[in-house]
Amino acid sequence: MDELMVVDPDSIPRFFRRWHGGEEGPPADGAVPADRPAPLRDWFALVNRWTTPRPRAILSAAEMRPVTLGWGGSDEETERPVLLFWEPLSAGAPFGPVFAVDPADPDPPVLIGGLEDDVLNDWSDTDVPLSRFLVVVAVADALIDSVGPALTLRQLTAEQMDEVTGSLLPLTDPLWAWENGSWYWCSAEGDLLAHGHHVGPHLDRGSSVLDWAGPEWDVDEDEYAVRLVALRPEALAPFERLDERFGRDRWSPYGN
Repeated sequence: MDELMVVDPDSIPRFFRRWHGGEEGPPADGAVPADRPAPLRDWFALVNRWTTPRPRAILSAAEMRPVTLGWGGSDEETERPVLLFWEPLSAGAPFGPVFAVDPADPDPPVLIGGLEDDVLNDWSDTDVPLSRFLVVVAVADALIDSVGPALTLRQLTAEQMDEVTGSLLPLTDPLWAWENGSWYWCSAEGDLLAHGHHVGPHLDRGSSVLDWAGPEWDVDEDEYAVRLVALRPEALAPFERLDERFGRDRWSPYGN
């Protein structure tokens, strides 16, 4: 997956073509208001041209809304409006992460925090510009909302984590290091994606995008989880055999 190994302005359409298939068609309805940052307008201009299955991921143009920046990364920047644009799978849970940007900046850095009463609290700056961060969003959408074969392995030891990912290629662009304790891989054939994260004592999670830990997973030592999605069953088969050998709990918030 060269488009993910070296992220550039063409990475998202190249990844869409690989992962979602279909073809780009004529523009469709759903234009983003002109006052939105340019990367969001470019995202919808691309997605709205896509035939089924259409990538989704971020909030629709109508669902994006201003929220107030609360306490967090810089006390000097509180109480200013920011634009909420992405709520990953875990956002519905208490203190689940959401993502926002400064709507006045043409390519703003992405902020992450927790939303409460339309106030973004406990926020921090990812230091990743929106134009690059949307590649993370595209990959996370493929991992979360997979229409193909998928598997979630959880409660892994460090040795089992290495065994699962040993045959995969780590995504090496600096973008994928945006979050400590979280990693991304692909297969050499480009037909499988994987995302893993560390779960430490007291549910200290390494991934804010894909968050597997639930209230019944009360860990008191280091554990790991991996989400794998594939374009064809054959690409996932070796990992299903590992899952059977590990004999771990197969619970997954994604149903597979």
